[in-house]
Amino acid sequence: MIKDLSEIKKEVEDMKDMLGISVEPHIKDLVIGLRKLNIKTISSCEGHDDENKLKYPWVTIDISEALSIIKIIAWYNMKVLTGEMEGISWVILPRNILRLMPTNRKLSLEELQKGAVMLGKKFQEIKLNL
Repeated sequence: MIKDLSEIKKEVEDMKDMLGISVEPHIKDLVIGLRKLNIKTISSCEGHDDENKLKYPWVTIDISEALSIIKIIAWYNMKVLTGEMEGISWVILPRNILRLMPTNRKLSLEELQKGAVMLGKKFQEIKLNL
């Protein structure tokens, strides 16, 4: 069943992790965009300027979504790298789960978070048949 974008936004707005923490603002649009494309997300983080935490945004995706996320990220990265679209490129690290994160994690946290928001908003706009 295809959900309406407003329904997905409400669903993500209501999400809480085991500690009762909501989806963080600088990763929320990406989680919404992925879910709009029917890509199941497991966890996420907007990145933090704390030496004990990852300094870049990321989203963990169920391994069953491998083909779909590879297709959409390949499409997006091609658009960014050819200059057809503004943004930063993204990479998927496979393990028992998939972790989507920026390719160049040496950019400032602010630039990386902006890139996550841009990617999420683009995913919310596009209509792809995965």
